[in-house]
Parts: sequence; structure tokens; C-alpha cells
Amino acid sequence: MAHYKPTQVEVETVARVTVNVLATIGYQSCFVGSMACSRYGLRRVPNDIDIVVLTSEKTAEELKNLLVGTDSRFYLVRSKDPSAAYRVLWFNLLNTAGSSYILGRYHACKVDILLPGIMNIPPVPQNLVVYIREFPLMPMIPLLLLKLQAWLDHGNATKQHLREKQPVDAQDINQLLILAVARGMKLSAEAWMPESFVEAAKSRVAVYGEKFPGSRCHWRQLGLERNV
Repeated sequence: MAHYKPTQVEVETVARVTVNVLATIGYQSCFVGSMACSRYGLRRVPNDIDIVVLTSEKTAEELKNLLVGTDSRFYLVRSKDPSAAYRVLWFNLLNTAGSSYILGRYHACKVDILLPGIMNIPPVPQNLVVYIREFPLMPMIPLLLLKLQAWLDHGNATKQHLREKQPVDAQDINQLLILAVARGMKLSAEAWMPESFVEAAKSRVAVYGEKFPGSRCHWRQLGLERNV
């Protein structure tokens, strides 16, 4: 299945629509992944959207169905993994309720619906969501720590396409580190994060510091390097 690569403007449009539809049906949300990194100032153009819906009342599949039922530009397709029970949410960039297929490609943007607890995503309090322009974002330090988790997971993956993501993860992490230090951010200001999440992150920081020794001073300034 050949997919068209969305432009930054298109991805931002889908992001706005997704946030607004979720708000319409009663759910606050925030971006993680490349979309959040882009809003914080990273140069990489996001290919898709990762959005955390701040609720424990619905499953991700229920939320996907609500989005599809509310805005016909959202649609669901089966996962490439035949054993997967979930379906993948896409947004039709042609702004129609029909097929997104034209000129040999699918003109659509993937939207990953996530929940606190999935992939160790911490339950950010709604009043701590960061807004840059109209985009709600995961605070920078937990976003950085989720990127760090992805870096390690991708490096340990058995599938080649996942391992190939690790260098991009490292680029994102290094840029976020510089930004976080420049803005004077500290782990101590994020006391809401679960202790288990922070301790696991510190273990990953040690692994990352071995691979990239130049990053250690940045982790230390954020308060994320363990005392040895």
C-alpha cells in the first residue's frame, strides 16, 4: 500500500481536527512523538500523529470508532499484522468521506490514539498540558523520556524497520536535551510523574550515556543522571 507523505501543513491540519473532534466529544488530549517534538522546535517534519487521550473511561478502539463516527474523514483499516486485534486510524487528506486513493497512492495521515499507561505513558494532569499556539503537548521532560524509551525499544527490536528508527530517535533526543537544558527544565518540577517511570528512565539514561557520552552533562543538568 503506497502512501503519500503529508506536508507539515497537512499534518498540522489533521492535528487540529483530531484535537477539536476529541474536545467536541468530551475528551482532552495532548500530542507526543514527532508532532510534539516539532511544536517544541525540532526541525524534523512529522509523518503522522501520536495523540494521548487523557481518559480512563474508553479504550483506544472505542475512541477510534467515536472519531470515525463524528468526522467522516477519519477511517479505519486492518493492521498489517494478521494477529492484531486493533485497527489503524487514518485521516483522508482529500477532505472527502470517500476513498483517499488517487494517482496510485493513498493520500492520508495516520493517527495513533494512545492512552495513559499504554507504552508506559505517564498520566499527565490536564492542567499541566503545555499549549504552544493551539497545540496541546506532553510536557517536555516526559516527552523526552518517552523518546528515550522508544530509542531503546527500537534498538532491541527484531524487525529491521523498527531498528532503522533508532538513529532518528537519537537525533530527536539530542535536540530535545539541548532545548530542555536551555529552558532551565528540571526533573524536580515534574513531581507528578510516577516513581516507576522516573526510575526506569534513569536506567535508560545510563545506557544512552554509554552510547553518547557527550549527552551526560545534559542529563545531569536536568536531574536525570543517577549518582554513582
